Amino acid sequence: MPMVHREQSPLASRPAPRAARREGYGPLAATAALAAALVIGWQLLVGPRLPEQVYHPARFDGVLHWVAPGVGPFYAHGDVAGADLVVVGDSRAFDDLELETLAGAGLGRVARVWGPNADLAALLPTLGARTGDGRPRVILVVASPSLLGADYDPLMTVLLERAPPELERLSLANGLARWRAAERPRLLAAGPSAPEAARAAHAQRVEVLLDVWAKRLADTTRRAGWSTKEVDRVLNEWVDRQRALALATVSTQRWATQWAEPVAPDRLAPGTRKMLATRDADQRAATRARFVAAARAQLAEGARIVSVRAPVTPSVLAAEREFVSDADLRAVFTELGVPFFEHQELALPVRDGSHLTWRASRTYTRLVADALRGLGLAPNR
Repeated sequence: MPMVHREQSPLASRPAPRAARREGYGPLAATAALAAALVIGWQLLVGPRLPEQVYHPARFDGVLHWVAPGVGPFYAHGDVAGADLVVVGDSRAFDDLELETLAGAGLGRVARVWGPNADLAALLPTLGARTGDGRPRVILVVASPSLLGADYDPLMTVLLERAPPELERLSLANGLARWRAAERPRLLAAGPSAPEAARAAHAQRVEVLLDVWAKRLADTTRRAGWSTKEVDRVLNEWVDRQRALALATVSTQRWATQWAEPVAPDRLAPGTRKMLATRDADQRAATRARFVAAARAQLAEGARIVSVRAPVTPSVLAAEREFVSDADLRAVFTELGVPFFEHQELALPVRDGSHLTWRASRTYTRLVADALRGLGLAPNR
């Protein structure tokens, strides 16, 4: 009898739906279990042996905040015009107070403007004494001896004689090229006329400065307003920060030379001494007078001013005291009649003598937030 081949229906060869789900979920469950085991193992075995993450996971200098011809540079984080609390100061205002922690402490909308030279006498008038809805603004000054004057980069001063250009996102590359072409001759003309080696070194510095400033102009342009890329950036930075908070993390800016960022508590002591030595007593007195006048103008218009002095290592503090005593700095804020919290000797991890590590900055920010709330400066909404 001939055999009859009957073709099986495709539906008949499929497993039952419940069995299919079991087969589909098995690899997923195994992958999730493996990932969880690896994370737990990393936290238990590797985490305790990792050095502390010294920088904020989404470290960004800020968008350009132009103050006046030849003054600065200053960089801004957040909505400065609408903020209830604006943190101002030198690089310690950038590194030692974390805006996310301040924002979560019930202090309203927060922002920051900082600059490596901290010429706050020029900066304060640009902030405004009141928020957009008319409430008094709180200005938190992160005080240091550089408040009374620090050296400026002459080439940066020339660059800042003109306000940063307003560029368009869609033609950013062309706009930057035109800006470079206009600025290069001006910066080159500010250099020496001889000898040849000095001119060549100056030309190289000009190109480096143009590269750095072009990147900052590009960042400022891209972060103006909202776009799909800006939404992605904000979400990515939030996720990166949450990951860094939850997991021990290896982080460095120099992968080619080392596996972790170094902690060198005395590294900036010589530089601090050199920087402060560029101003004599008369120059410091003049800078002090300008700052006091600017702060008084803000107070007269209704602003609230509070100042803190952030933690540093003993070697950096000793270098600062050679030029500005604690009593001298305290007297500035006593004269203004504003609260001044002196935390310079607080024992917190400092990465380079002058700036806190990231996790230490979160601890310090909570301490400062408690002090501000104790003064009744949390806004009532």
